[in-house]
Amino acid sequence: MKYAWIANHIECFDLDTMFCVLAVPKSSYFSWLNVDHHAKESSEHSLHELVTHAFEELEGNAGTRVIKGYLLHEFDIRVSRRKIGNILKAEGLRVKTRKKFRKPNVAPIDDTRIADNLLNRHFDVSHPNQVWVGDITEVRTSQGKGYLAAYIDLFSRRVVGWAFDKHMRSDLVETALKRALWKRKPPKGLMVHTDQGRQFISDNYLTLLKSWCLKQA
Repeated sequence: MKYAWIANHIECFDLDTMFCVLAVPKSSYFSWLNVDHHAKESSEHSLHELVTHAFEELEGNAGTRVIKGYLLHEFDIRVSRRKIGNILKAEGLRVKTRKKFRKPNVAPIDDTRIADNLLNRHFDVSHPNQVWVGDITEVRTSQGKGYLAAYIDLFSRRVVGWAFDKHMRSDLVETALKRALWKRKPPKGLMVHTDQGRQFISDNYLTLLKSWCLKQA
């Protein structure tokens, strides 16, 4: 830093010469001299500790925006996101990047069991049990990772059947669909729309659809 260099060399060089060569305003230098640098360094150290604490409390998953909010809420301290970013970088802390959940067993696009997309994003339906939509979602619990399969009636937007387990095999979606069928007992021709991953085009699943006269979509 220029100010510190000037202070350390004040007995070696003329003060006005150093101001000129280093392009430092005289008033700024003397203002800097009046600052309690020890207190400033102590405050800076405390801020590093608080940011590090927030980072660890948030399990390394929070970026500068969340850490800024945490410091304001927990300690009533306002710190800019840039400052937080610089501290994280100085401390060698990197935010963990979460990969978006992707089904590892997506069906090949040329699989003959894949049906046409009959729904085609027409989400407005006129009555119940006309279109059901199913999917699988990864859920993290205190006991570990699990998978939730659920079916929703597009008319009411309510869940009509669901199943939860530690696997995402086809019997997971079959159980969820069976529960919906037993509960609702829908008429023939009900359209069941899914992403048609491997679970939704398995032989057992397609047999279930056929036995209830449901449309695969």
